[in-house]
Formats: sequence, structure tokens, C-alpha cells
Amino acid sequence: VNSRSTHTDPVPGKSGFTDRDLTVFSAVIVVLVAWIVYSNSLHNSLTFDDITFSPSNRPWELSLATIKEYFTSDAWAAAGKESGLYRPLFLLSVVAETKVFGNWYVGYHLVNVLFHSLVALSLLGLTRYLLLATGGSSRLAHYAALLATLVYTVHPVHTEVVNSIFNRSSMVVTLGILTGLLWFLPRVEK
Repeated sequence: VNSRSTHTDPVPGKSGFTDRDLTVFSAVIVVLVAWIVYSNSLHNSLTFDDITFSPSNRPWELSLATIKEYFTSDAWAAAGKESGLYRPLFLLSVVAETKVFGNWYVGYHLVNVLFHSLVALSLLGLTRYLLLATGGSSRLAHYAALLATLVYTVHPVHTEVVNSIFNRSSMVVTLGILTGLLWFLPRVEK
């Protein structure tokens, strides 16, 4: 028996989850909890900044033809305002959603809950990796990462970010940082 199989096979004679089973189970639980907690946001109306960026209220063209401007100007420039906010990925996501969903705002909120789920999954993976890298046991790493991620997923501080289309930028940045670390750290360790 090689060392690789002992990490994925349950102990003979004992029933239980393998590490792979725990990983899948944890991911499913995190996604389910994120969707349950934020399902109430799906039918919310648009508020504050979201109204300005909605297809029916935009005073400017936000389309694929103006993509270059997303990377060279302020996020509010097309609305005639200068705020110093550089949000090209947000603007690209709004254009894509406008093409797919039009004025169906439930779709925009679905995307936000999806982003929150992806951030939570990235946190789960990174937390588990860090716990294992510091010498923690596999089971403990799974359970501790799951607990930490569930606290993050349901924490009320995320309410504005998940409910507001304009504040999606925060989730995009967090997703980029977490997945970047999850990709980078194992390569530095070698």
C-alpha cells in the first residue's frame, strides 16, 4: 500500500468518508448554505447605484462596442461623473448580463449569489490547504475549513455585497485573491 492510497481510502473495517468524499461533501454544503441564505435576494429590486447601471435606466451606452473604454476610464465616466473607481470587470459583467438577462433582474442577483458561492468555495479550498500545509490532520483540516467557510458564507457583513449588483466588484476581487493564492502557494512550496 503506497502512501497516496492511505489518504483517500477509509480505514479498513470502519465506515466513513474518504478525503475526496469530505471535499465533495464540504463543497456541496457550502454551496447549498450560500444559496439558502441568499435566496431571499433573488427577487429584490435594484437600489442606489444598481439603478444607474440597469439597462432601462442607463443614460449611456454600455455595450461590447465600448469595451476599450471600460479599461481606460472611470466606472462612472459614461454617466458624466468622476469618482476614481476603476471597475472594468464589473462593467464587462453588466454588459454580459444585459445581453443574457435584459431587464430580468433576478438574473443579475443569481450571478451575485453564484459569485458568493465561488468565493466561499475558494475560501474552503485555501483554508483546507493552509491547515494541511501547517501539518494539520486531514480530517481536522476538512472540518475546520468547513466551519470557517460556513461562518464566512452566512456572515451578515456580506449582505450588501451579495444583494447589490454594483458591489459585485468586491466579490470579484476576493475571488481573484483567493484563487490566486490557491494556485500560487502550492507552486512556491515546491
